[in-house]
Amino acid sequence: MGRFAGRDTRAAGIHWIFGPCLEPARHKGWPRIMETFGEDPTVVADMGRAIVQGIQSNNVAACFKHYIGYSGSASGKDRDPVTLSKHELLNIFMLPFKAVIDAGIMTGMDSYIALNGVPTSANRQTSIDLLRTDLKFDGFLVSDWEEIYMMEYFHKYATDRQDAVFKAMSNSSLDMSMVPTDTSFI
Repeated sequence: MGRFAGRDTRAAGIHWIFGPCLEPARHKGWPRIMETFGEDPTVVADMGRAIVQGIQSNNVAACFKHYIGYSGSASGKDRDPVTLSKHELLNIFMLPFKAVIDAGIMTGMDSYIALNGVPTSANRQTSIDLLRTDLKFDGFLVSDWEEIYMMEYFHKYATDRQDAVFKAMSNSSLDMSMVPTDTSFI
């Protein structure tokens, strides 16, 4: 599957795929459950690794998403805050990301959630300590759609856009903000 996705993407002149989704399915009502490889983190890790190797065998960059805990809301609603214990974070949600990082994935994407009260785009614990230091991810990290700006108007974590950008740049390891309709970030 990954080889075909990579081949067809490359044939279209595109060199980056926003996938695979590596969130283990945790709530049957989560609206993005169809993007997952199921609820077992080991299966998600194995499938993710195989997809990434296939995509990247065609000189196309794969992108893990949505780092980390996106599927873990208690309500099952998209973008709801997520509270995870250290055990859940490390033994359920981290496993698939570790597998693809060990397999050499080139890029990653953070998620829309606030994890344990901190939006992922400003979460030093997950973005710097876990992802860059512990997992040794040295690839390119992009925010999800307008996630930095959402720290102001959705998460209410930043006072304004300038504060949101400051918090993201000070507390995360993001390389790019996905703001497709707004050039004020440039």
